Amino acid sequence: MSDSQKALIPMFRVLILSVPEDPADLTPVLMDHLGVNKVDARILQNNLPGLIPQPLTKEHVGALCDDLHRVGGYGVSLPADEIPDLSQPAHLHRAACISEGLEVYNLQGEVESVIPPQDLELLSIGALPTQKAHHEVENQTLLHTSSGPRTTQIDLPSMMGAEAFLIAENPFRVYLINHNEMNYEYLGDRKATSATANFRLFIDDLIAMARGLYMKWTSLFGPRAGSA
Repeated sequence: MSDSQKALIPMFRVLILSVPEDPADLTPVLMDHLGVNKVDARILQNNLPGLIPQPLTKEHVGALCDDLHRVGGYGVSLPADEIPDLSQPAHLHRAACISEGLEVYNLQGEVESVIPPQDLELLSIGALPTQKAHHEVENQTLLHTSSGPRTTQIDLPSMMGAEAFLIAENPFRVYLINHNEMNYEYLGDRKATSATANFRLFIDDLIAMARGLYMKWTSLFGPRAGSA
């Protein structure tokens, strides 16, 4: 079959809504239907429930869902072309929550658009590792046999930082918000010296403004009432 013929075959994605009580029951299902090894299958399991990344034919997704149901899980198939592409989000560096909605600025500091509250669809917040810090420490040896450097560079453990995806409609847009890369000037007197604190204030304003916003919230800031 040629590549052009393959491109005409409808492809589907599997959305796993619930997993078996025993994760070991899911591992062989993923291995058999996705063609991955045991290690990759277990890594994938850590992100489930959720969307399986590989697109599959209708027959393959049907067989995967059947085996998933057999071991106590539940999944549904969705046409691959109906799944939004989140791989290339626009990086949001300055925004403001105003009465009309979310005011988005471009890199020149000009208002690019105002997104009405009802067009803000989904907010997903998580904690990701920031870049590792480098620190030079002095060698504590008593004797140096050469004139080389007497310090050693070590990598310190990376810190966790807040990051969010924001999806808007009419038209469809995806924004990536890094807590350390945002301009929080609109907060005015409420602005704190901590980027994490300012990020939290921004998120609180966003949620208060867009009441219909669907939220996916991690334990970064603790549980939040009404989050999904």
